[in-house]
Amino acid sequence: MKPDTFIHGDFCLPNIILDNWKFSTLIDLGFAGSGDRHIDIYWVLWSLNHNLKTDRYTDYFLELYGKEKYDKDVLKKVAEIESQA
Repeated sequence: MKPDTFIHGDFCLPNIILDNWKFSTLIDLGFAGSGDRHIDIYWVLWSLNHNLKTDRYTDYFLELYGKEKYDKDVLKKVAEIESQA
């Protein structure tokens, strides 16, 4: 893991504000700071699954994010670490 990105730290659907169904802002920045992008990726995927009760958006999100911008193995490690917390 590399702390080379400014991350939200708690990137989930309840922390996203939309205006007319378009992104407006993020709230609850208490965990924001320098970190590894895979932390935010993990939490947004978790939130999509948890809040929408489906994993059908996982591949879609990762495709839009850019498959070259994340490492599946690092994402698995983050999932192991974060799910223990």
